[in-house]
Amino acid sequence: MIIPPLGYIELAKAGWASSAAAISRMQALFAMLFAGTAILSWANVQFVPQKFAAITVASVAIGLVLTLLSSGLSAVLAVVVHRFVIEGETNGVTDLPSLSPVIAEFWAVILLINLGSAALWALGYLLASAGSVMLAILLIAPAWIAAIYLLLRIFLIFPAIAVEAPGRNLRSAYKQGHGLVWKGLASSILAEIPIIVVSLIVASLFGPFSPVALIVLAALSMFMTAAAVAIASHLYVWRQEQTARL
Repeated sequence: MIIPPLGYIELAKAGWASSAAAISRMQALFAMLFAGTAILSWANVQFVPQKFAAITVASVAIGLVLTLLSSGLSAVLAVVVHRFVIEGETNGVTDLPSLSPVIAEFWAVILLINLGSAALWALGYLLASAGSVMLAILLIAPAWIAAIYLLLRIFLIFPAIAVEAPGRNLRSAYKQGHGLVWKGLASSILAEIPIIVVSLIVASLFGPFSPVALIVLAALSMFMTAAAVAIASHLYVWRQEQTARL
């Protein structure tokens, strides 16, 4: 018997509940991740204010460093949340060295995605700068749509990496992602709508770059990421259970 996955609202609720449980069970680790996220948010505002106005060697170099660091923090957060939801495992700061191979693999995949995204943006920028705005739209828009769909289709590779599933690869992740693209996307959007609304309210009250806003937005961003990771974990568990039943 094939049991359908949870509905959109149920998955969103599960994402919230699981991410809140993970944070409450691993407070020291998440405090470290929050501090790192807040510092990077501040650094991004301080050192790359001109990134949308002009591209310089310095801004590109600083942007790359900040991307590397933020990707590393995201990898740590995602790995510990995946392992908490899927295996019930709790980790502290002192457990991170033992998880370093998993985190490094996760980090590498995130960096590849970020580099692909940056390459698309750079190509669009170059074409637009050369006066080929329409060509940039015609080429980049379909490429973005295809890239987003591919990422949504292979998203189960992330929990597979986190729990060190044997035989994990992009091909199997693409196959397992069949029928889960819109489920994962819609439930993640539902889970993040309240967080986005609160973020907009905070930014409007205190200013988007004020110290208060940066601190609150860093916390909300971390929770938003944790909720999306938890949703992916629940869908991964469901897919594994369904595969075992067949």
